[in-house]
Amino acid sequence: MSMMKYEISWDKPEAPSRLPDNEIHIWKSSLDVQEKKMAELSKILSPDEIERAGRFHFDRDKRRFIAGRGMLREILARYIDKKSEDIKFTYTSRGKPQIDDGAEAGRISFSLSHSHELVLYAFTRDHPIGVDVERARSIEDVEGLARRFFSEREYRLVNASSGAKKQEMFFTIWTIKEAYLKATGEGLSGLEDIEVSLSPDGVPLELISAGRPGLMKQWEIDSFSPADDYFAAVVSANRTNVTKRFFDAERLLLPFVRGGDVNPPPL
Repeated sequence: MSMMKYEISWDKPEAPSRLPDNEIHIWKSSLDVQEKKMAELSKILSPDEIERAGRFHFDRDKRRFIAGRGMLREILARYIDKKSEDIKFTYTSRGKPQIDDGAEAGRISFSLSHSHELVLYAFTRDHPIGVDVERARSIEDVEGLARRFFSEREYRLVNASSGAKKQEMFFTIWTIKEAYLKATGEGLSGLEDIEVSLSPDGVPLELISAGRPGLMKQWEIDSFSPADDYFAAVVSANRTNVTKRFFDAERLLLPFVRGGDVNPPPL
C-alpha cells in the first residue's frame, strides 16, 4: 500500500476529454456559482435530483447540491461522450451514485465529496475509489470525537497533539477513513473497524484492520490539502503504473464562478 501526504498543484492547462485505464483524475471546484451558471446546471439535472434539491431547507444547501451534481454530469459527459442531461444514475443501498449507461460508461468509478463551498471529484476505471474533503474548523471536543470514532492508537495521537496540530491530526485521520469507506461502499458503521497509522508529525504510514489481514496492500491512499484550510484524502485500489492528474473545474468548466471571468476561458 502506498500513502502520501503533499500539496497539490491544480494549474493544469487543458481539460481531459477521456479517462485512460491507467489514470486517476481528481477535480476540484467552488460551489459558489453565479446565477446564469446555476440556471444552466439546474436544466441538466434529472427529475429525482431536482426533487432532492427541493428537500433542502436552506437555499445555500440547495444551490450547492445543484452545482455539485450539475458539475458531476458535465465532467462525466466529457468521458463517456454523452450529453450531460442524458446521463443516468443508479444508487447503491447506501446511496452512492453509479453510472447506469451501458457497459463502457459503467466502467467508470467515481466519488464526490463537498465541504462548505469546495467540492472534490475522483474518477478512474474498473477499480473502486473514494474521496473525502473537510474544511478545517475548530472542534470544541475534538478529543471526545476521536475517542468515539477512532481506535485507541489514533485517539492517543490526537490527544498527544496540541493546538492546531491536534485539529490537523484529527482531520487527516478522519478524511482517510471516510474516503476508504466511500471506496468500499461501507457506511460510517465501519469507521471503527479500520485504523490509520500516522507518524508523530501526522504523515500517514499505513492502513490496518484486525479483521482484514493484508488490507494495507490493497489500497493506495493520498492525503493532501486541496485548498487553504481544507483537508482531503483519495483512496483507490492499489495498482502499478497509475498516473494521477489534477484539474480545476472552476477554471476549465465554470466561467461563472462568483467573482470570476465574464467570458469562458478557451478549452
